[in-house]
Amino acid sequence: RYMFFLIQFVVVLYLMNVSDDIYFLILSVAVIYLISFFLPSVIAGKLGVREAVAILVLGGDALMDMQIVFASIIIWFFNLALPALLGALIIYLAPVSTHISKTAS
Repeated sequence: RYMFFLIQFVVVLYLMNVSDDIYFLILSVAVIYLISFFLPSVIAGKLGVREAVAILVLGGDALMDMQIVFASIIIWFFNLALPALLGALIIYLAPVSTHISKTAS
């Protein structure tokens, strides 16, 4: 699971020109997930925690910080928010069964 997230994050960071060195990005993202794993968070999906850790690990200037935060939010959206919204939509649109089974008393 974390390998899939790592690959996604590295690809998005690479496409946003945070760094041209893939090995640096792989190691940095691994450190980001390692630190995030040990930090407590009450927010679902650790939104905010991962971004702060990513800025600490990868951050440089203000533009790069914005790219890092945006990349992290993209990963959060596609891995957590979008599936949750689609699931809620499916449940909302699913027909409700009115059949009630009778139990023997």
